[in-house]
Amino acid sequence: MNNINLDLYKIFYEVGKTKNITKASSNLFISQPAITHQLKKLERELNCTLFYRTKYGVEFTKEGEEIFKIIENSILSLENVPEALSKFSTSPKNLNFASSFGSARIILAPAIPKIIKKNPGLNIKLEILSNEQILDSIINNSVDIGFINRNDLFRENISYIEWEKVERVFVASKEFVEKFNIKKITKDNISKYPFIATGKKSATRILLDDFLSENNLYITPFLDIDSFEMALDLIVQGYGFALFNKPYISDLIKKGKLVEIKSDIAFPTRTIYLATNKNNENNKFIKEIIKTIK
Repeated sequence: MNNINLDLYKIFYEVGKTKNITKASSNLFISQPAITHQLKKLERELNCTLFYRTKYGVEFTKEGEEIFKIIENSILSLENVPEALSKFSTSPKNLNFASSFGSARIILAPAIPKIIKKNPGLNIKLEILSNEQILDSIINNSVDIGFINRNDLFRENISYIEWEKVERVFVASKEFVEKFNIKKITKDNISKYPFIATGKKSATRILLDDFLSENNLYITPFLDIDSFEMALDLIVQGYGFALFNKPYISDLIKKGKLVEIKSDIAFPTRTIYLATNKNNENNKFIKEIIKTIK
């Protein structure tokens, strides 16, 4: 018998544990057809049938049940390796974050001072990257903790925590709203007022552009600026209105420098996820950092 890829046993173990290919697919972030294909491959390698289907899911054959018993302890032992090693490690000297600009401002800006206070001498690096770049960096271990906002990009060897739901709102200065007598932003009037567009590649900008396209609306931005900080400065000065993640501008709203404009345009909330390499799930240092951020 050829040496069998350990990943096949891991897939078999997850299906055997859940007795359901759909649940196993969700837990492993692997498509159901891919799991079925891998199980058939393992059955060919072992020259036996491992499961039979039922209306509720799958059940072991006699051979499948015996093999599950054999590998269960081994799989569980492997999962405990990172925690066992963490007992011998000293406190890391470097901590690498990656996120979008918005997530960095909303989540990490208030958290980093707390992390520094708890971990004197710790070197912290923060990179502003796309969702795909963040996940790639986590997989190759150049980033310890990342924040992403797209669950359609989830990968099986990364752990995810649903961190925060973010509302998107239209904002402008009080003077701007009074000047144009704006009561509400609607599909009918969204193109009538000076609009400041921000972050061409940001999730919020893409969402807005998609909405305009789907509703056959066209806006020529008064200003189109990739820099969120510059855009905010101009909005505060009364040059236009814009769509922002609410936590990003909540302080400016509290201080009265910006006001939220009512709208009958309902944008979906944005969910931010904390992402780490699955090999670091039981790392005590990473757990403490996540606890500090939270």
